[in-house]
Amino acid sequence: MKEKFYSNRTFLNLEGFHSNASLSTYLSKSTYGDGFFGEYKLADCSRTVEMSIDLEDKEDYDNVMFKLDSIIRITTEFKDAIVKLRPDILAYAEKERLAKEKRDKEKRDKESAEKKLEEEEKIS
Repeated sequence: MKEKFYSNRTFLNLEGFHSNASLSTYLSKSTYGDGFFGEYKLADCSRTVEMSIDLEDKEDYDNVMFKLDSIIRITTEFKDAIVKLRPDILAYAEKERLAKEKRDKEKRDKESAEKKLEEEEKIS
């Protein structure tokens, strides 16, 4: 069995969101040679992305650092782009809320008119 030096699993959804989203990482002594092995796993529902981390020498180390720095940079840029969309997202959500409110009112008015018509027909 591999000796783990580092292991972490973080769930990524807020409470109330029910998909299985997580980030799992670990580092261990390699089962061959004197190097180290790790894994970076990002999962969302049934979709998973796994990145193997082989650390046998300085070149491996430099490449892993480049990969992780790239992931952090791109993820930060993506987050910044989403933050810029917040006003548009809120405006769309409000538009959808008002449209649903209108549909619900129209449905209630129609049901009320139909009920009134039925009552009038019973009286006649």
